Formats: sequence, structure tokens, C-alpha cells
Amino acid sequence: MKELERYWDKSENIPEYDPSFTGVCGTYIDRSETYSVFSLINFKKINKFLDAGCGTGRHLINLPKNVDVYGLDHSAPMIEEAKKKVKNVKFFVSDVEKMPFDDNYFDVVISVRVLQHLVYQDRAIKEMSRVLKKNGKLIVMNYNKYTLLCLYKWIRKNKIRKLFGLPFNILFGKSPFEPWRQPLDFYNSPSELKKMFRNNGLKVRFVRGSVFAQAELFGFFGINKIPIIKNMLLKFFDLSYKLEKKYGHLFPLNAFSGMMHRCRKFADQP
Repeated sequence: MKELERYWDKSENIPEYDPSFTGVCGTYIDRSETYSVFSLINFKKINKFLDAGCGTGRHLINLPKNVDVYGLDHSAPMIEEAKKKVKNVKFFVSDVEKMPFDDNYFDVVISVRVLQHLVYQDRAIKEMSRVLKKNGKLIVMNYNKYTLLCLYKWIRKNKIRKLFGLPFNILFGKSPFEPWRQPLDFYNSPSELKKMFRNNGLKVRFVRGSVFAQAELFGFFGINKIPIIKNMLLKFFDLSYKLEKKYGHLFPLNAFSGMMHRCRKFADQP
């Protein structure tokens, strides 16, 4: 369906993906996200692992050989890139909203920055719950509605962006307020996520905030390319990462972070 076409479905956009997790800002983002996810997984106690919305496979690299690893993504070009860099993984091109797996199949399912690009978010959560074993663990990371990043995105998706972009166009000939490139990009509040999980037989066990420094904003405005500021950002991101590791589960980091990280274990339906 045309309305379900996603930005990463197009082959010409794939070269942008991996570089977005490099450099000053991207390295911090990848480091923060990876820790938030994998600090909650004990691979010695699981057999089957699924990355639902795996992209080019950045969270499938160097996983233990004793685990049966699966990667699924809606984008065929993404899966082809993932196959080039990751071996011994079973890859599937499919929607998260309708996955080709049996009920109660996986011990752990992760989904990083995926829900925001789906129209039928509730259906996706229901499907991840279905394929997860009873007492299994679902780890979902999603952009938080209550952040400056979300406000910035809202501006770029509306006509008011022209007003914000005017001084940049006059002074620099280009603007960081160009139209938002991804039509499917819906951020959630913590309460919205909690309701969807609860409605699909999932119980919240742990909440962690990550990417608190909202590094994407520095990248959008090009601040990370200024040599003097670049060194300052490295120190700032390192401090932010250390705070997230130690206090990410506490307020306000678990409520107003650049991304919301939530760990959920499967529970029987009431």
C-alpha cells in the first residue's frame, strides 16, 4: 500500500543508515542504545533471540554462538545489507505487524526505534507478544514524545518550519528546518506505550532512559562539525553516557530522555 511506504524501503536511502551511527553524535547514540538493550539480557539463559526491525544488523553483531539468532525487517534492501556484515543469523523480510513465527517461540525479542515508523503500533506489540515465550523478555526502545527532538520534528513537519528556517536561509543559504524526510515517524509518550503493552498481555518490569543528550539535534544543526565544539561534545556525551548507565532508571532520565527504553516480560492474559 502506498501509504505504508517507508523511508528505508528505498535502496537509495540505505547508504545513509550506518553512517548515522558513526562520528561524534552517532557513536554516542549507538553506544547508549546498545548498552540500554544488552545490559538487560543474559545470553547464557536464552536459546532464541529476535531483533524485530533489525535494519542493517547493528544489534546482531558478535552475539554468542550458543544462541539461535533471528533478524526481521520490512525493508528488503536493509536485510541485504545485514546479510553482508552478519553471518549465522536467520533473516526474514516481513512486517513486524505480521511475523512468520510460531506462538511462544522466542526467549527475547528486541525492537529498537521501530514502533515510531509503524502505522499500526498496537498490532506490532500484539505480534511481538504472540511470538514471545511466557516469561520471556521484550525490550522496546522508542523515541519519547516529551523531548526537544520531538518538538523539532513537529516544526519540520508543519508549515511553521518556513518561519524558523528563514534566518538560516538568509545567513547561511540553507536551513536545518527543511521538511521532515520520513512521513511515518510517530513518537509516543510513556503512558501511551504502557497502555499498549498492558492491552497486549505485557507487564512493565523496567524503564530506562537513554540518549539523554539528544545528540541528533547537534547533528541536524551541524554544531558537531565545529572543531572547538566537537571536543566539548565528546566530553558532554561521555558524561551523559555515564549518567545514563548509573541513573537511567530514575526520574527524570527515565521520563524525558531522547529515547524511552522499556523492558517488558510476557505475562499471562488476565
